[in-house]
Amino acid sequence: MTFQIAYFGDSIMLGNHLGVGEDLPSKVAALYPAVAGHYTNFAIGSTYANEDGSHTDGGQGATGDAAFTPGLDVNIAVFLFGANDIAAGFTGATYVSHLKTYALARRAAGYTSIVILNTLPNSAITSGGFESERLIGNTGMAVDGSFVNAFANIARDPTMGDPANNADATWYSDGVHPTDAGNDLLAPYIAQALHAILDPLSAAPWVGPLDTPFFTGAFLTDVSFGATQGDPVLSAGSGSFAITGGSVTLRVASVIGAGSGAWAITGSKATISWSGAPPDTGGGGLPLVGAG
Repeated sequence: MTFQIAYFGDSIMLGNHLGVGEDLPSKVAALYPAVAGHYTNFAIGSTYANEDGSHTDGGQGATGDAAFTPGLDVNIAVFLFGANDIAAGFTGATYVSHLKTYALARRAAGYTSIVILNTLPNSAITSGGFESERLIGNTGMAVDGSFVNAFANIARDPTMGDPANNADATWYSDGVHPTDAGNDLLAPYIAQALHAILDPLSAAPWVGPLDTPFFTGAFLTDVSFGATQGDPVLSAGSGSFAITGGSVTLRVASVIGAGSGAWAITGSKATISWSGAPPDTGGGGLPLVGAG
């Protein structure tokens, strides 16, 4: 398979206050070697998911569009914005609207697969009183599957997603930017999202860390693959999630309550197993359709 990955974002994606190899794209390549040599980080510090005259992306979108390589099997654009957008006073809903427009512009340029990272807490957002808008924005981008092919829910990480840890220099260098150790916690979410796009039909399971969620939230109505995915943690939130494929084998370490939604695992031969007690479906049910 031939492919390219273009990273877009602000100083968090760029890797402010970090050394060589400590930025997120480099961490992902180290964790998922198949992508090494196939990506470019176009991120620019102090930027926004916007291309108007007042709050801009610094021109990275246009640069990335110009670098698009036609004729490849897969072209992926990965986005991490929000820190500046929310701290500047944009509502969560407005930010998601801007992000959607921005992502769809890259799709129109040829990047047909879109990976979205949600917004981490930071001291500027908290001190400005915008934490509730950050959460609204994260929810909004997770439920609109019209511009998302894969979602890296970095804000769900129990360490990096806790505003109380912004002042901990182990994880954040200045209350905003993750440290090298912080990026170690975030990179698996991105690697797993890329793996879901790049290797959807492989019999090889994800071999990265298995203590982080493989899929979370109702960010897509359907995810299709024929792979064996190694011990993912699944959470459907308040939505529903369908996984379909000709042959689906799903090894589940734990299923975090489906809320009011339900998990559907569908295929000509579909199996599900779990370690420990049977999964908690939260009352939403965990149907197994077409098992053979």
